[in-house]
Amino acid sequence: MKRKLVCVGIVFLVSIVAFLLFSPSAADAAREKKKIVVIPFTDSTGNNLADLTTKMVGSTLINLKYLDARQLVTQSSGLIDDNAAIDMGKKAKANVLIMGTLSKASFNEAQTVCIVVGANAGKYPCIQVGRWATISVRIIDIDKGKVAFSGDLGSDPEHPGGGAAFAASYKQGDPRPAPELIFGDAIDVACNQLYRKVQEVYPLMGKVVKKEERIITVDAGKEFGVKMTRAVEIYSAKAKPILDPNTGEVVGYGESDLVAKGHVHSADADTCEIKLSKKDMDSVQEGDIVLFKPEKIGKGSAAPFHL
Repeated sequence: MKRKLVCVGIVFLVSIVAFLLFSPSAADAAREKKKIVVIPFTDSTGNNLADLTTKMVGSTLINLKYLDARQLVTQSSGLIDDNAAIDMGKKAKANVLIMGTLSKASFNEAQTVCIVVGANAGKYPCIQVGRWATISVRIIDIDKGKVAFSGDLGSDPEHPGGGAAFAASYKQGDPRPAPELIFGDAIDVACNQLYRKVQEVYPLMGKVVKKEERIITVDAGKEFGVKMTRAVEIYSAKAKPILDPNTGEVVGYGESDLVAKGHVHSADADTCEIKLSKKDMDSVQEGDIVLFKPEKIGKGSAAPFHL
């Protein structure tokens, strides 16, 4: 009887050790490349900009290297029924589906004087164009069968705090530029906001794998889009995660578990290094969780057109 109890105890202990050693952490799970598909956007503004919006959304999200973003070729488009979107995502073997529509696009014009510098320096009368655009977006978490985000992104003249109006100009007397030329930069603003929103919903995380003097090494590098100067927050390996109420995804950790902040000092294909103060180094331990803060993408990264 005692021998049986000892055997059971040993098996139970081995099971616990195996679970601790081989179970994926929240950071490991968050670093698995999720497959994101974008279905064609629609345009409810009457400017025939659906294809342009879809291409710009796709060319923006593809910069998130820790995610596998691609456009889904389908007859469906715009804001379709959530259940239909989930079924579509499952058939595409995707983890996340993004859909939406260009819901607002407006501009104003004002006569002004444009100044040219360089070889042809001078002044000429021109028309200045201020433009705004809003995309209504839904991010569907296919794995959880829930909406991860639903809302408007971009700029709106009625809500100046919601985005910027990009001004451009054309020579007075010339024909007004085509809609794609007028609204390209404004749609780019909305795409950049979507780029950040996706990072907030599905953050990039890693863990500390090495400590040496004032440098820590993290198991995420250029293959996951990590670049120099990227801001990071480091949390205790025992930190309790903050979960998204809709999807259950880890979106962060509590302030009380924060042990250090810093920026990426260097990066190679698979790892990056972060330089910390001596005080912060004393607080950081191998196995601690590294949360990469959402990064911005440069203006014009998505927009193929400029006036």
